[in-house]
Amino acid sequence: ADYNMVWTWMPQLVGASIANVADIRIGHTWDFKAPQANISLMVGAQYLKLNPQSTGSLNLTQSLGITPEKKENAQEQLDDWYESLPTNEQELFANFYDDMSGWLSDEDDTQLYYQFDKKLYYPWSMTVGINWQIDKRFMLTALYTFLGSREQMVIGFNYRFGFKGKTLMSGMEF
Repeated sequence: ADYNMVWTWMPQLVGASIANVADIRIGHTWDFKAPQANISLMVGAQYLKLNPQSTGSLNLTQSLGITPEKKENAQEQLDDWYESLPTNEQELFANFYDDMSGWLSDEDDTQLYYQFDKKLYYPWSMTVGINWQIDKRFMLTALYTFLGSREQMVIGFNYRFGFKGKTLMSGMEF
């Protein structure tokens, strides 16, 4: 079993997006003739919980590639459209025209501020994996999580190091 708490910082979000991941597995190990070498097959379940709310902002001007030339062209098209309207329709669209014209003539970047709630539809998923203990120092692990609302593959290569002549846990019994 293992538990991880993950903080992900993104420039578009205020604060970190936090995820709690708990994984439990059970399996069987087959030993090889080589000392300390074995292989294990595992099956289990994984639970993922996300922090429920995110807040952030996005620079629309940069994200959409809005340049001063594009704004000027859009202003001309807006003016042509508005001037071609009959007087009664101009009165109807006056507020829209004023707001859009004001935005297009503004030289500052446009920021979109947002807040959203998130929840996984299926927080539980199934895990299968393999663990190959190559020797007393090297180990390769591969885990595949699927079902529900996500899929993921985690591959790990471990190196176990020690201090020559020192075994910190020697003499201890559990």
